[in-house]
Amino acid sequence: MEDRQGDREDDDNPANRIARFKQQISSFQQVARISKDDAPGECKFVADPFIQYDPAAGLWVLFAEVAFPARRQYIGMFTSRDLHQWDYHGDAVKGSRESFPFISPCEGYYLMVPCIDAAPAPGLVAIYRAETLLGPWLLAYHFVLDQKVNDRVIAPRSKHNSYYFVYGVSRKVLPALKYAKIEFNAAQGPVFVENSRVLLRRNIIEYIKGKFFKYPRTTLRPAGGLVKYRDGFIMPLQGTYTGRYGECIALSYIRMTEEELDFAAMDFIRPNEFSPDWTACHHISFFTGEDSASPEVYAVDGHSDGTDWEVRIFVK
Repeated sequence: MEDRQGDREDDDNPANRIARFKQQISSFQQVARISKDDAPGECKFVADPFIQYDPAAGLWVLFAEVAFPARRQYIGMFTSRDLHQWDYHGDAVKGSRESFPFISPCEGYYLMVPCIDAAPAPGLVAIYRAETLLGPWLLAYHFVLDQKVNDRVIAPRSKHNSYYFVYGVSRKVLPALKYAKIEFNAAQGPVFVENSRVLLRRNIIEYIKGKFFKYPRTTLRPAGGLVKYRDGFIMPLQGTYTGRYGECIALSYIRMTEEELDFAAMDFIRPNEFSPDWTACHHISFFTGEDSASPEVYAVDGHSDGTDWEVRIFVK
């Protein structure tokens, strides 16, 4: 989803970059819908999509939370050759109760950093690794942070083998979006090379809101993967107007340097901007290839009143 339209006079204005990004994705066309009917048995809903392309297999691969009764959630895997017809392949991570399956290529492998349901430690982070998107996905690393963490993502820095680890912190008072520099090595996996820093706090959002009382805010939880965009990236966050879950997705523009991340701008997408019948949405995943000929795709979850969460696929 890189801005391929060349330099502009307003290039340094982060708010304009967010506006252009929203305009770009508004031109995409829906090509598929994946719902509980596409999963087996008593599936309740499908949500939290992450979409990638496996060039070796010639397959689009969608990872998503697939929920069943008795609060059983798993990371399901769907594949497609044409983005229109999708097949379900069961649990990507066998026997594990997890959601938000963030996927990222890393040092010749793919990493999955899911949110662990009923984690034995509040700050436990588990990282799975696979040689291909089709798996097998094996637990490769784990570590424990000193705070309860929500959904988390990894952003590659330009320095070899070095990344930013971005995560939401659960607090009843003043929740935060934090980040730290990490490096990977084959033996130890992720190694923190500095203490965590705060990227965004709730009171900053209130300040941005200013006098516009009904301006939406964010829950400071990542709501999908990252999109490289100019000198930084777009990071989706879960947003809300009144406190109700799934009222909008907040698109935050984050500038990135070798030394720090810097929040620059934010705008919001309502559910009906994806589909006229939707009244809720909370997670979006973008895919863009390495060159201008590659397809641009995104997967987003949502639902209308009285229906269950589902995923829809959009293509430029």
